[in-house]
Amino acid sequence: MNVKEFSLPGDLPMMLSTIEKIYITRRKLRKRTLQELMEESVFPDQHGLARRHEVKDLIKRYRLISWYYRRVLKEKNPCFVRSLILYDRAKKIGFDVQLVVGFRKNEKISGHAWILLNGELFCDQESFVQTYTEILSW
Repeated sequence: MNVKEFSLPGDLPMMLSTIEKIYITRRKLRKRTLQELMEESVFPDQHGLARRHEVKDLIKRYRLISWYYRRVLKEKNPCFVRSLILYDRAKKIGFDVQLVVGFRKNEKISGHAWILLNGELFCDQESFVQTYTEILSW
């Protein structure tokens, strides 16, 4: 059965491990600095080119984390935890990945986090990201 690009029950293990990773990352954020979290990401011994199914897996995780934050946790801003989880996953499977954090000031100060996958913006709109000033980059 397919539901919004997810194959059930085939994608169920990925979905459960991603939801578990949300809770683990949120817990780690309370106890560790961003520097410590970034240093924990696994760097693979082999550097290979990304395969199409790995990109699809990352896209599914992006969508699942966004949905879970908005629908289950009732929070509007999943970008930081989502970016940390995707950064970690992308590193594990051998992508050249960069985590970027930016801020902007309109009526209030707001922040956003996103990742660059092989030097290109991943799952965010360029016009939206360009409204932020890059502050941190890993």
